[in-house]
Amino acid sequence: LDAHKAGDAEEVVLELTGTNVVPDVAPGLRCIGPVSLAERPLMVGRKHQPDLHRRAVTKECLQFLSRDHFRIEFEGGQYRMLVMTTNPVWRDRDGEASDELARGDIVTLQPGDQIALGTGNTAS
Repeated sequence: LDAHKAGDAEEVVLELTGTNVVPDVAPGLRCIGPVSLAERPLMVGRKHQPDLHRRAVTKECLQFLSRDHFRIEFEGGQYRMLVMTTNPVWRDRDGEASDELARGDIVTLQPGDQIALGTGNTAS
């Protein structure tokens, strides 16, 4: 997932990218957003975007996508992600080592960060 600013400071667009995305799904059909985070956080997981995940994520990777996978909020001028799953999650940021995250971890996100899901930290 690629998080980046979409106009407002409190809006995000998450785009599914990587080797575990079904190749013939057009970019516009593998996005969440733009979504405003002004009033409530964005919940991501099979329960929250079932059609997107069934359509755009390979069957092999779906087993690593939880019903409630992570939450993104905008608070105090920062984007923050709370990991809600026991499945593997990484935050990839240019110029830094990947951070493997565990359930309950909260990390800041910046435009351009990637959230990698699945079995390895190659953005999937």
